[in-house]
Amino acid sequence: ETLGQRLRKEGRLQIDLLQRFGEDLLGVVVHLEEQGIWHRDIKPDNIAVGMVGRGDKLHLVLFDFSLSRMPAENIRAGTPGYLDPLLPLRQPPRWDNYAERYAAAMTLYELAVGSLPRWGDGTTDPSQLSPQTEITIDAEQFDSGLREPLSAFFRSAFKRTLKDRFHNAEEMLRAWRDCFKNIDPSRPVADESGSALRNELLDRAVFATTIPELGLGTRASNVLDRENILTVRDLLAFPLRRLSRMRGVGNKTRREITETARHLRQRLGTPASAEPEPETETPPEQP
Repeated sequence: ETLGQRLRKEGRLQIDLLQRFGEDLLGVVVHLEEQGIWHRDIKPDNIAVGMVGRGDKLHLVLFDFSLSRMPAENIRAGTPGYLDPLLPLRQPPRWDNYAERYAAAMTLYELAVGSLPRWGDGTTDPSQLSPQTEITIDAEQFDSGLREPLSAFFRSAFKRTLKDRFHNAEEMLRAWRDCFKNIDPSRPVADESGSALRNELLDRAVFATTIPELGLGTRASNVLDRENILTVRDLLAFPLRRLSRMRGVGNKTRREITETARHLRQRLGTPASAEPEPETETPPEQP
């Protein structure tokens, strides 16, 4: 499966995979930059998703280096949307590391939002826009816990003035990691740290209690928000099997959600509006 196929099928990524896949992609860009190699066509359809090595988690593999030997003077080689539209303004016009990182940033943005950002009205050639025109970042599409750092990251990655962009892939990778440093790691409900408070919150919960009042980690809260699960009633009405098989969700985050649901279901029962449990369902994909 390619990353492009996954995006078209499932939409933007959950936080766990967004962080991991972003580090995978930028790690490759760092390596290629160190080796003096340009891929020239970084995009989701040229990235495979699968198990790599002996681990049990999904990772990315960049493939199709068919354009890597293209002359730097050929600035039209590549895929529109991921191809830096400001290449014609370079002096002289030729491919460079900034263009390579631009394509990587476009791919990361698509992972986070599910679509590409636009320049100006979306139809005018960006190289023909005024020098003051910057790309439009739709920050509202980012998960709330990542909105500020991701907005800053992408503003830097797409700056019209090259000297204001990231200077190298290593700097870009560090900035990406920094975007996630304040995201609370997922913890099981029974975790020793704060378990008393967490259990107290769950024991006080009623059907109308909102998800943020349950004390879940940021990752778990964002997963539920994307599924439009906003209250305890919504959570308990959602089939437990579907919760345990949500794609694109890390194992720790999934476990935190399902253990919370089981705890609440044991106390409160199942709302009358709940969907019936399916008899069979395909096993979850290892994220």
